[in-house]
Amino acid sequence: MNALDQDVPRRQLDKLFLVLIVFWSLVIAGFAAWSYWRSYTATVGVARAFADESFSKNLIFRRWSSGHGGVYVQMTPETPPSPYLSDIPERDISTPSGKKLTLMNPAYMMRQIYELGKNDAGPKGHITSLNPIRPENAADEWEKRALRAFERGEKEVSAIEQVGDETYYRFMRPLFVEEGCLKCHARQGYKVGDVRGGISVSVPWTSYRERLRSDQIAHGLGYGAIWIIGIIGLVFGKTRLQSERKQTEEALRERTRELQCLHAVSTLERRHAQDAQQESEKIFATFLRLTPVYVYIKEVSSTESRVLRASDNFQQMIGIPGADMVGKTMAELFAPELAAKISADDWSVVSKGEAVTLEEELNGRSYTTIKFPIALEGRSLLAGYTIDVTERKRAEETLRQQSAELRIFDTAGVDRELVMIGLKQQVNALSRQLGQAAPYDVDFADAPPKDQL
Repeated sequence: MNALDQDVPRRQLDKLFLVLIVFWSLVIAGFAAWSYWRSYTATVGVARAFADESFSKNLIFRRWSSGHGGVYVQMTPETPPSPYLSDIPERDISTPSGKKLTLMNPAYMMRQIYELGKNDAGPKGHITSLNPIRPENAADEWEKRALRAFERGEKEVSAIEQVGDETYYRFMRPLFVEEGCLKCHARQGYKVGDVRGGISVSVPWTSYRERLRSDQIAHGLGYGAIWIIGIIGLVFGKTRLQSERKQTEEALRERTRELQCLHAVSTLERRHAQDAQQESEKIFATFLRLTPVYVYIKEVSSTESRVLRASDNFQQMIGIPGADMVGKTMAELFAPELAAKISADDWSVVSKGEAVTLEEELNGRSYTTIKFPIALEGRSLLAGYTIDVTERKRAEETLRQQSAELRIFDTAGVDRELVMIGLKQQVNALSRQLGQAAPYDVDFADAPPKDQL
């Protein structure tokens, strides 16, 4: 493996490591954002609960005052008679002792309560509407948007808003006209159930923001530690993978060298086997071409016998060379009756697993055939060879005839001795031609006369 090939998996590992770092960072960032959102939502929920509690108290005070039609309080410089209630009878009254009292409607009472708490650090309240009797009760821009939302059916509006130099959680709900409100607001055309305005509560956000910031720092440190631990784990994993990869590459190189050696050896062995096979095939092909014996190999089933190889000299027997016989069945080479007999004999040999010797006649010539089965990888194969014994049979027939004539001449008498000797000599010659021992001793007839010794 060259250096370029080694750089490819290294770059892939670096790319995977970078992807994992990005993925891990995104996961931690996602959890951190989710944690921040939970903290933020919880903090806003606390501020809302505080604002809701303040709103509920203010609403109770207002309802109490409205239920009594307002309350009379002693006139002071801080609590002068309200000019906006001048049309109400008995706005100002005196006690039997001479104390001057003035009527405070719910709006006047709540305004003084809100002014008393203006300098406190707690929530700030404000009663307002889009059509206030007192101009100082006019809504600011955020309150106007909230009041318009109430007219569209909204039940509550809240937001974190900057008011001057301070940030507040602002909360507002609508005020509906009740029966007690008509004493002061009937002349404005309101009726019971109308949206008269709203009470806004502004909770200072500083303390909540500090608490949220503390939570953020704590969560940030925690998630940062988790992120660092994950990065350390990834670095450790990368280092370990690189070490294991190096070991694997070394093992792979060693295995490659072994395989190369085995391949070289197997290539030599395969080439040697191929050469040996080619030589064997060449020898077998030469044998099939030159053999005087008719040789063949067949694949046999119960229904047919098909030629796989055959010697060339079948041209002399059936007029077809062995190469043209390959792939043909007996029915394609011989007459139906002969083909059926040959196929039956072949199947008998392979099914019984026994060799057989047959004497056959074809086209006026005599043959001796020997067939035997071959077991090869589950295939039903048969091999055989056939010898033309026509001349031998003819010689045997001539021998039988001459032997019979000799027996006749042997009984004819001494005067025919020479004829008998000649016949015996012919019989001896034919016997030697057939590879048999001479049956008659006629050496005396071949010996020279004594006067020539």
